[in-house]
Amino acid sequence: MPIALQISLAFSFSAAVAPVAELPWLKFSPLILAFVITLCEALSRKTERKWLHRFLVPVLSATALVASCRIVWSNDKSARESKTNQNLHFERIEGRLGDEEATKRYLDAVGNLTRQLTAAKTGTSVEKFFSSQSERQKLRDEVNQANQKLLLSHEIRMNPVRDYVLAKFDAWVSEIQRRGIKVQLTSVDAPAIVLASGPWRIPRIAVFESGDRAQLQIYPALISDGRVTGGLICAMNFTSNRGGGDTTVFQMNVDEKQYRISPTRPRFTYKDYTGTLENPIEDKDFVASLDEALDQAMAFVVEEATATR
Repeated sequence: MPIALQISLAFSFSAAVAPVAELPWLKFSPLILAFVITLCEALSRKTERKWLHRFLVPVLSATALVASCRIVWSNDKSARESKTNQNLHFERIEGRLGDEEATKRYLDAVGNLTRQLTAAKTGTSVEKFFSSQSERQKLRDEVNQANQKLLLSHEIRMNPVRDYVLAKFDAWVSEIQRRGIKVQLTSVDAPAIVLASGPWRIPRIAVFESGDRAQLQIYPALISDGRVTGGLICAMNFTSNRGGGDTTVFQMNVDEKQYRISPTRPRFTYKDYTGTLENPIEDKDFVASLDEALDQAMAFVVEEATATR
């Protein structure tokens, strides 16, 4: 068998045996065996160039043996180190995630560090807050003055609209009572604009003999930090005692820059209207649209509430 072929087969066999061998030096046995066979063949062959087989071939075979053993050992060492590192990595992960005591220590350490950092930062913030009391009080006074000034200016804009809607509702109730229809009216005050947000106000409730009721609701405009952050909303809801549910029959909005009325039911014939005058009550078209919308809404309420069952 040629020497190169023997060494190649031995090296291949060694590489195949290496991953599964338990003894470290067992993987080199095929290489050593190939070297011994080559050496015996070189010493026993009778040729004219005996010095070539007795000297050069053993030297080349020994060199090939050493090189092959070194390559196999290096590959095996790299594999062992990689596996060791991988095992250590998984052990660290298992120690953190799988071991209860290790997990508890890790979470306690992180928790303590978090509390220390937040305490240090919060302490500084709180100190700055209490040391700036005079500046904060000055700012609060300025904001309150701005809010009050804005409140007065927007009351001129929004209060007349609210008063018109309430007066229209009261006039309708008064007229139907004069015609013998029994209606119990509840009246309370409700602001058109406020400095603190709150729930819907219900300044008017009309309860008919049938148990049906009409509620006039107001959500006041809101002033916050020197700005109008919400508009005035007036809405009328009708609740049928016959299980018809709660129906919105009128709605109007007055914002900082514009005001609007929109039909709430397909049967209503008035048109959508939007205006932009500084004082809505001075807009004749808006007042006319407001009249028409309230008239149709109240007519619907009275018709439904007094209809024969």
